[in-house]
Amino acid sequence: MASLADFRFHCTKCGACCKYPGLIVNVTPRDVRVLAKHLKADETGMLKVLGFYQVEPGKDQSQEDIQEHMVFPPLKTHKGPAYLGLLKKPTGECHFLVNDKCSVYPARPRVCQSFPFSFKPAGEGPPISIARFATTSCPGVGQGEPVNPAKVKATGRLILAEIDEARAFARSWNNRPGDDPESFKPARLVGEMLGRKPGAPARPKK
Repeated sequence: MASLADFRFHCTKCGACCKYPGLIVNVTPRDVRVLAKHLKADETGMLKVLGFYQVEPGKDQSQEDIQEHMVFPPLKTHKGPAYLGLLKKPTGECHFLVNDKCSVYPARPRVCQSFPFSFKPAGEGPPISIARFATTSCPGVGQGEPVNPAKVKATGRLILAEIDEARAFARSWNNRPGDDPESFKPARLVGEMLGRKPGAPARPKK
């Protein structure tokens, strides 16, 4: 990207980014908390809208490529490491896409809020770039008024802070002692993201 000040983007609300089969919306602990509050859901309810994705390297992508694309680390589960993201419909669309509109728009994950931009921590690549999917499949790229560089950079700072939180959570979760599968089940993982202490009962829905 030559100049952020010259970059133009206008969301056409086409839903292409919400329908792309190969796109997984990787979520952070903060995203999970915000969604849970919006949906008035406990960990059991959240498991109905979150997906645990096990992505294996192939001939066209290495483990490093996968990690770069996902941004946030995989989390240990009773079935092996998995990336946490929004649930997808069998068609490949986001679970929350209803009539071509986001049904949780005010509480959508930060990565959705920041689209089409991608942000990287220092030393891991360009600090601000355009997501690869956006450059090939988003009709709003290059349209409308120039973006506000200050707003884009402010969003980037929020994203980077949440990347730090997500990575810290992953380190703590993945390195916890013991190999009991019960200790790494999704309900417990999501419960800890929501602030429930291990062994505490699930919070009642309000």
